[in-house]
Amino acid sequence: MTLFKICRMMRVVRMPVRASARLTLAAFCLTGLFGPMASAASPSIEIYSNSGGNNTLPSPIPFTILNLGTNKTANTLVQSTTVTSSSSGSAPAKLPSGAEISSIAFGTGGSTPSGVFAGGVGGQAATPFGSTNTKTDYLVAGASGSVTVSYTVTQDALQMLWGSVDSSATNNNNVIIFKNGGTTIATVNGADIASAMGSGSVSGTTNVALRFFGLSGFDTVVFSDPGSAAFEFALGLPVPEPATIGLFGIAAAGLGVARVRGKPRRARSAK
Repeated sequence: MTLFKICRMMRVVRMPVRASARLTLAAFCLTGLFGPMASAASPSIEIYSNSGGNNTLPSPIPFTILNLGTNKTANTLVQSTTVTSSSSGSAPAKLPSGAEISSIAFGTGGSTPSGVFAGGVGGQAATPFGSTNTKTDYLVAGASGSVTVSYTVTQDALQMLWGSVDSSATNNNNVIIFKNGGTTIATVNGADIASAMGSGSVSGTTNVALRFFGLSGFDTVVFSDPGSAAFEFALGLPVPEPATIGLFGIAAAGLGVARVRGKPRRARSAK
């Protein structure tokens, strides 16, 4: 029996099921009628601002950046071990409470390290906050390295400050992979960002504030640089877009209207 036929039966047959089951089925029907909420393969990209080919902080940035701390020492590798909410002592960077991120882990790679950096470190990383900011912590996937961000709550959008985007055809080394339960749902790279920026992109120098959206739920994001450059960035605080909650809200509203409309008919027949 097709989903459409089941949905039609709900209107003509009083199915002896619990209200919670009817709610679930109604939401399922709406999913089938309206189709998937978003494409899993092609996330949309919204460019908020870019630095126009300079190593400066783009403005405006209409989101709050995940605060990993401000290092007391300028221009240094702060930490190369996993960042958690309890990181302390020899691991100064830590996740703030309520960040919806469980950990940030670093994969080893080539000649340059991955980890938390502050400021610019020659031959390794350039801060996405601008060359005059030498102490605010940010994340780096070094050459052939990676940064893996794991979330406690499923996400469908990502905001970030992307530093010195490598976007040329021959040096397209900045890569982001979105995953759900280990399965890749979308991949973007520096060339995608350059395309979204148009003439505002200068490969290897432009810092960009942007958002990815239109994604199916992901719980992990892997940032990597398989080439010889580095991938420098700062995360925006998660802003969940719970499409399923909206869907169930619509279904609940529909069931409520049906229940209210049914009462007068029963009252008239009892007279």
